[in-house]
Amino acid sequence: MKLLARSVFFFLLCSAACATTVDDPLRPGWFFQPPANLGPMINSVYKETEPTLSADGLTLIFASDRLGVFPGRDLWQSTRTSIGGAWTLPAPLGSPVNTTANESAPSLSANGLTLYFSSHRSDDPNTHGANDVWKTTRTSATADWGVPTNLGSVVNSSYDDGDPDISPDGRTLHYGRFRSPEGAGNWDVWLATRATDNGPWQTSQNAGSVFNTPGYDSKPSLSRDGLALMYTSDPEAVSSDRQLDLWLSTRASHAGAWAAPFRLSAAVNTRDTEQDSVFLPTDRSIYFRSDRPGSYGDHDLWMSTAIPSIAYSRLRDPGIGARDYTAAGDELGFTTTVLGSTGGAEPFVGVAEQYERWLSMRSTHARTVFDTVDLINFVDAEFTIDVRNSSTSWEAEDFVSVTLSNGPQNISVLGLDTPDGLEAAEGPWRNYRVSIPDDWAQATLTVISSSNSTRGAEQFDFDNIAFFGTPIPEPSSLILFALSALLLFRRR
Repeated sequence: MKLLARSVFFFLLCSAACATTVDDPLRPGWFFQPPANLGPMINSVYKETEPTLSADGLTLIFASDRLGVFPGRDLWQSTRTSIGGAWTLPAPLGSPVNTTANESAPSLSANGLTLYFSSHRSDDPNTHGANDVWKTTRTSATADWGVPTNLGSVVNSSYDDGDPDISPDGRTLHYGRFRSPEGAGNWDVWLATRATDNGPWQTSQNAGSVFNTPGYDSKPSLSRDGLALMYTSDPEAVSSDRQLDLWLSTRASHAGAWAAPFRLSAAVNTRDTEQDSVFLPTDRSIYFRSDRPGSYGDHDLWMSTAIPSIAYSRLRDPGIGARDYTAAGDELGFTTTVLGSTGGAEPFVGVAEQYERWLSMRSTHARTVFDTVDLINFVDAEFTIDVRNSSTSWEAEDFVSVTLSNGPQNISVLGLDTPDGLEAAEGPWRNYRVSIPDDWAQATLTVISSSNSTRGAEQFDFDNIAFFGTPIPEPSSLILFALSALLLFRRR
């Protein structure tokens, strides 16, 4: 029945020649997918960073230290004729925007006529600190950029200011500031506001403890609908030795409070560097910078797209604190049962820094967490989970496994049962992902961690647990599609 509904659904979609768009804003239930490199037309053997896109998604401006007119980092531009089309060979913006002073972190206004960026123009009398936020304007999308001007003392300070991101309405500028006394630590996220989209900046302030930690927090990017803010962070960074990742916070309305941010899944964030994100016009995809394997050079630009989940881990949600799973609970977003023999520690919710939370399995005896998710109304379903080994004391009897089952059918998501394999998994979060057959009406997730070690407590952590799939329309929707298709054929 499920496969028949799928066939009818896609036949009617094609017959009616119609497409469905999703208007829901990003929220914690959305997960970004494994990214793709933008390719050799954009990326080079040099460093490509800090992308920004025009409102129509057809112009890309980014920073690069590739060979150009000036030494150091400059701003480069590429264009395309359609969304999803091929990008042209990038060209430098040239003078007077690019100089010998290093230009970076561009942010293009919604109308495409103002470009904000960072620059280290220490010889310019208008400079306030070592690095400042500047802007340049033009009269049309095809006109040349004018001589840049400094944003002034409301935005810039005697400290380093940079990484600007202009809001779609032009009235809010998020940016970064380094080691200010008003800050929480290393780099902090700041924001400046004004009454109109071209008026003077009136106030600036630290974005507060929702975003800022004692570590590194900067390079903010506001979604086009203004309901999501992505930024680069390493809450534990206190020096230049950083593990930078992409984090996301959402809010229900423009006047609403920002929710506790969360680190994107290990499908995007890796043991390498991920930073400098920008939303594409749909707010469903991002471009960002990474030095992960598969890059053409030092750092490349990559793309990832978000999709909503069927069920997901609610450990991200604010208010979920550290606690033991001693009874059934719903912190994973669906009813969860915990089984295990006596002795050892129960599975528990671990908490680090301000916001990070995960499910931990640490025990000298078998411990099991499982749940069943209904998939009857979905096709092309997938399951994803982030896993981290927090121990190095594994022995031959130890094992950890993540399995999906549907009656007698099983899919192994992860199975480690040797000391070498268990210890090899030690370190940063790793993402595991599997496809689920369309004939599965449900999937039962089972997570098992077992140890008989005499060398100490072993621990595996699990996070970003989610099921995805394409919804099958209700019968009434199928009927409407059928009627639409018949009307379309009759008119032809």
